[in-house]
Amino acid sequence: MSDGTLAAQAALDSEFHVNNYYWIASFALLYYDYLLTINQEMIFFWRRRITFASGLFFACRYLSLFGNVPVILQTFGYWPPDSSTCHSLQTYHQLFSSGIQSLVAVTLITRTYALYGRSRRILALTCFTWLCAGAIAFWSLTRTPSTDSSPTMSFDSFGCGLSIDTHAAAKRLGVAWVGVVVFDTEILILTVWKTVKLSKFGGGQLVHVLLRDGSIYYAILTAANISQILTFWYASPLLKGVSTTFVTVISVIMISRAMMNLQEPERLKSTGYLDSLPGQGTFDESELCFSEFD
Repeated sequence: MSDGTLAAQAALDSEFHVNNYYWIASFALLYYDYLLTINQEMIFFWRRRITFASGLFFACRYLSLFGNVPVILQTFGYWPPDSSTCHSLQTYHQLFSSGIQSLVAVTLITRTYALYGRSRRILALTCFTWLCAGAIAFWSLTRTPSTDSSPTMSFDSFGCGLSIDTHAAAKRLGVAWVGVVVFDTEILILTVWKTVKLSKFGGGQLVHVLLRDGSIYYAILTAANISQILTFWYASPLLKGVSTTFVTVISVIMISRAMMNLQEPERLKSTGYLDSLPGQGTFDESELCFSEFD
């Protein structure tokens, strides 16, 4: 074996390890954060009746916890690379990631809808943006050709390896995530616009929490999504899309924490300023805090 071949093989082996370390960190973060916040969840959600919003919280939280088990098997199980099991696990991973992103989007839409006093215009706008993002993602996935799922390692590797061999396929997959960034940007703009207006009427701590959580959520998720796009466009075949699991995990963590932050008792005290705003109608602060939003 020539020096060039050995160097190429060593680079491939290194990419394989980087890929798996990235996945291990993502899974560890998911389950560690769950253990950190389970007490808050029990206090703020388990003792209350199930509503549409709390149902979204539980769906995001527990589908992510248990739905990632097949993804862990895909990553660390010993499967023949060309087996039907590997193909099924890879297909499941794509569908699962799309499903989690959709749940997070519905939660953000519901939150923004409540913030704007159940404005149908805002609901239509946010739904339209997400549908456009979903259409772009669907087009990208269906137009992407089959990928090589069996890179050859110099050692007995585990998991279902996945590499994207064509630049065109990687470009399309990267474009699919651009729509998510646009949607998150729209949600941030709407949140900041409304909370700034509310702050003029007193606002208090609730407005501070909304602005803080919205800004932090956007900053972290945008950084994660942009890193995902960049890996699709510029990384080597084995590392393209390496951030997929991390983006899914951090999306669930951030939206779950945002919902729990709004449940803290001292932040649920009504100040009366929301009722005085023009055009708010029957808006109730508890709707924004997801305690009674059906």
